[in-house]
Amino acid sequence: MKVLAYPTVDGALSVVIPAPGYTLAQALANPDVQASLDANQSAGQPVQIEDSDLPVDRMFRGAWTLDGSSCIECPVKSKEVAHDIRRSMREAEFAPHDKVVALQLPGAEAAEAERVAIRAKYATMQSDIDAAETVTALRGILTS
Repeated sequence: MKVLAYPTVDGALSVVIPAPGYTLAQALANPDVQASLDANQSAGQPVQIEDSDLPVDRMFRGAWTLDGSSCIECPVKSKEVAHDIRRSMREAEFAPHDKVVALQLPGAEAAEAERVAIRAKYATMQSDIDAAETVTALRGILTS
């Protein structure tokens, strides 16, 4: 199935995928789609591609970009996305310990020790992300 991919003025990539039972032409007739295309026309030309040519894994969806008539995951943008994911993971691991430490509740020393271990874990992950040379390597770092 044909889809339409186009860069946006904020550096993202929008993809118009027709709803089941609709064609790309019908999707493009939608006033909201037309308004978005008009608002982003200065960012670059839309490209029709096959939906099978879109990356299957959406982990780095924020790093998709056009390379000619192909949709790829930009390695530089993928690192930025990976760091955002790392920060979210770190925050989630910190959360149970933050209140204990902040309020100096019983067990605060143990909670702070856990936070030290979490900091070390994510410092290593940050270095690994910075050193990664491929998007595949970034996926491995975030899922290991």
